[in-house]
Amino acid sequence: MTLSNKENEYNSIIVQLKEFEKKERYAQVLQLCDKITDNYADLLDLDKQYFLNCIRGRAYTKVKKYAEAMRVLGELLEYNIKNQIPIASSKNMYRWLCAYYEGDEKKALDEFILLNDEKAINLLRQTDMSVQEKSLLEGSSILLKKWWQFWKK
Repeated sequence: MTLSNKENEYNSIIVQLKEFEKKERYAQVLQLCDKITDNYADLLDLDKQYFLNCIRGRAYTKVKKYAEAMRVLGELLEYNIKNQIPIASSKNMYRWLCAYYEGDEKKALDEFILLNDEKAINLLRQTDMSVQEKSLLEGSSILLKKWWQFWKK
């Protein structure tokens, strides 16, 4: 079975994505994640989507987009919970904690060490609404600024 041009392009982008991640070029990682989502969604099975969102969540944390990181990683953790996959000792939980503590890896690690699944689920679900509210407020403040600029004219 031969690969289509689209599959070859996708595979090349994945290689590039992994290289950017190794070199800690997270802005480029996010650009490639968006490119894959926009142009190659038909090639993404559940495993590939999960892999892509793991990378996206980590990259969001590294570029200090904590609300986005918590949202993406939270969705992955919720998927694990629904499928009865333990989350307390997962990389995604650690990355989620890094986003929760706004990049403070020491604080995240201290919390991570003490977690069990019950505590992890409770923490995840307690903060879910505050993350959504924060995202809405950030969006609202942009709209308010635009409205104020319009009003001043």
